[in-house]
Amino acid sequence: MQRGIVPSISPERLRQILHEEAVTFQAAKTWKESHDPDFEAKRRRIERLTRQRRNPPTVLAIDVMGPLELRPYPGRGWFRAGHPRRRRATYTCAHGTRNLFVCYNVHRKTFFGRMRVRKRGKESLGFLKEIRRHYPPDRKVCIIQDNADALWVPAIRAWAKASHTVLVPTATNASWMNPEECHNGDLRKLAIAGSDWWSWRELDAALQGALNYKNRHRGMLPRKVRVPLWRRH
Repeated sequence: MQRGIVPSISPERLRQILHEEAVTFQAAKTWKESHDPDFEAKRRRIERLTRQRRNPPTVLAIDVMGPLELRPYPGRGWFRAGHPRRRRATYTCAHGTRNLFVCYNVHRKTFFGRMRVRKRGKESLGFLKEIRRHYPPDRKVCIIQDNADALWVPAIRAWAKASHTVLVPTATNASWMNPEECHNGDLRKLAIAGSDWWSWRELDAALQGALNYKNRHRGMLPRKVRVPLWRRH
């Protein structure tokens, strides 16, 4: 007793103690500490842009999901009772990789995405130009993005300056500041989890379907949603 150890305790009393102390059973996750000298300034700037409710500016956030492969992925889905789906245990990844560029309109809560083979400065600039064409040339557009080198090449900086576009960086090792990143889990759940796509065209169609689903629901998915209806096995 002096060591604070009781000889026995009921499960119910243990549950009450854990509840009172706000302790839950969780999986440990990795995290990165940001040593960016402008951390607070960048955080406040992004917070100001994303939380403005009255006459909000056009604020976009872009991120790259990948690399993606054509291979069986684990996951849950809807299947006929008594006929569980099985994943191939033997396969080769002979089709290279792809990357999904995703743009999120912070205030409208809408998504737009394009699949690309690579994610160099050339592909990044092409995607930025494509999303910029969705808005009037004279409108100021703010684009939140991380510090990946491909997103800050001189050509992109020059284009932004000439196209009435403001590039807003997240802090180093603080990708959680990007409002789009938290939605990538939904896209993976909808289009990739439990899938076994055989071509890039099929995977791209599934990802576009996931983006459209997100656009219809305008926000995060319900916690227990499972929509694997279009995946091929």
